[in-house]
Amino acid sequence: MRIASRLRPTSLTAPSPSQGLRPAPNLIPPPLPTTAGSGVPFEAPSRSLLGLAGAARSVLACTIGAAMGLGLLVSPAGAVPPPAPNSEVQACEAHPDPDGRFARIAARPYGAEARVFAREALDIRARPSGEHPYLRLKRDVERRLDRLGLLRPSPDHLHVSDVDPEHGAAVLRSALGLRPLLRAETSTLSIANVPAEFGLSTLRPDQAERFRAVLSDPFEAMPPPPTTLAQVLGMAHDELEFSVVQKTLRLAFLRAQRAEVPGHSRIFVNMSFGQSPDRIAAQMAMAIIMAPPGTELHRLATRTLGERPVQLPPEIDPEMVVDPDAPCDAPNRQRWWARGTAPADVEVDYARFERQYARIKRRLAYPELKRVMAGAEYQQRLGAARSDFQQQLLLGRREGILVFEAAGNEHSDALATGDPQMSDTTSSGLLGLIRVGAIDIRRASNPGDDRVADFSGAGPVTISAPGVRIPVWLEEGKITNTEGTSFASPIAMEFTAAAAAVAPHLTVDQLAALLEDPRVTRNVRGTTRDGHGGIDPFALVLVAANPNLDRATIHWAWDQLGRRGADLGEILARLGLPAS
Repeated sequence: MRIASRLRPTSLTAPSPSQGLRPAPNLIPPPLPTTAGSGVPFEAPSRSLLGLAGAARSVLACTIGAAMGLGLLVSPAGAVPPPAPNSEVQACEAHPDPDGRFARIAARPYGAEARVFAREALDIRARPSGEHPYLRLKRDVERRLDRLGLLRPSPDHLHVSDVDPEHGAAVLRSALGLRPLLRAETSTLSIANVPAEFGLSTLRPDQAERFRAVLSDPFEAMPPPPTTLAQVLGMAHDELEFSVVQKTLRLAFLRAQRAEVPGHSRIFVNMSFGQSPDRIAAQMAMAIIMAPPGTELHRLATRTLGERPVQLPPEIDPEMVVDPDAPCDAPNRQRWWARGTAPADVEVDYARFERQYARIKRRLAYPELKRVMAGAEYQQRLGAARSDFQQQLLLGRREGILVFEAAGNEHSDALATGDPQMSDTTSSGLLGLIRVGAIDIRRASNPGDDRVADFSGAGPVTISAPGVRIPVWLEEGKITNTEGTSFASPIAMEFTAAAAAVAPHLTVDQLAALLEDPRVTRNVRGTTRDGHGGIDPFALVLVAANPNLDRATIHWAWDQLGRRGADLGEILARLGLPAS
């Protein structure tokens, strides 16, 4: 997910995302990407996640957060209390699970409690204010499909697999809460990790050795803050591997629970979280620049910068420089500055800190991370993790499970650092995975104005969907705009499910192929990051209902249905649809 901010965030992690951490093939997903509010990208919930109980967080992110003294809560008066002694790790648990609800959902992600959780996420009385291009598009599509009798009850099941209650709820609202094109549906929302026993029994032996402690007791397994470059690189290595492993475990466990959704031949799963090298490099740079004086990392930062790193006041959240979806709940600089309470000297220090962070990321984090990624061990470990996820995706397809994934939100950050391909997520390019990029709808009336969002990740993208100014984030009782591929992905899932509802005979493989049909997509000019193009939901549903339609007839029907006095009988006849 994305949040509007003066700073260009870069989250590590899905997202997410959306939104990665440390498990193995069949785990829970990381977010790529975000924080609450109105606009920054995420693949994911955007906080770095590890799949902790009730709030997956990344090991690297949380240990770095602890090193920086993040995770502080702002008092009603706006003051920031000092951290309690030895409380840094616990502070990362942003969403405790005192009644064990998330643990119960984790044990039965398709169960009754996961369905109730989904209903609660959708049962929001607040409504977005103002006119949104995306909502106008949905309204126009809905009215036309309704006239044609193509808004059908859904025979399928929608499942959101996420890492954070707020992010997961917003993702689900993206799919089913904004003028939904599905008149009826069953849905589930699961945000917790798979049971440790299942995860450990599913992992490869070497993965089990690396991730056993994390799966069994994430907080107890939390390592101390890194003080050497070798430690940072080792944690980054594990994060990149785990970002794929956790998705494998999550999908494997969902497959094992398939019997929990009887009567639904097709299941659509959304994973709005993930990990990109740029996201990891951002956390590496933060670990280096925030290292305590006297440590190897602090000396390394000083040599790289040619000066000592800026020491910010404890009441400032330095991670907002790189991650608005901070791994721990810390003060939001955007709000702090909005109150007009930022001293001039702090503003100067913050600007200098931002410049130092960018230099360390470019000069040190990127080169060192690329060196690790070129190594044989990384290639072997990531290759094995991707192979396991690939197998689960293909097995899921045979069982009627279609998986959508957010493409990540680090493209603009990686471009600014010098290598846009570093925004490609670790699971991209796998067969059977619908990877979704984000589109910025400028004007609902003119699709030719659409643009791929600047943050939308690089790498192989299957399809793109709206992901900018999506009013689904709940903040202080109000629905606000947010953005990110975290929300484009569930929107693509909704459009696909709407098409599936009029074609119950189509398999998930056939539906996936339909998403790549040029009749149901619009090419976004000037980029290849849109994949096969932006989804045209009206065309997608029509072609599912009648596969013999051509693009010209679809355009004609759209125009006719927007006119008063149009002959509905003639339109239905031209479309080859029965009279409603």
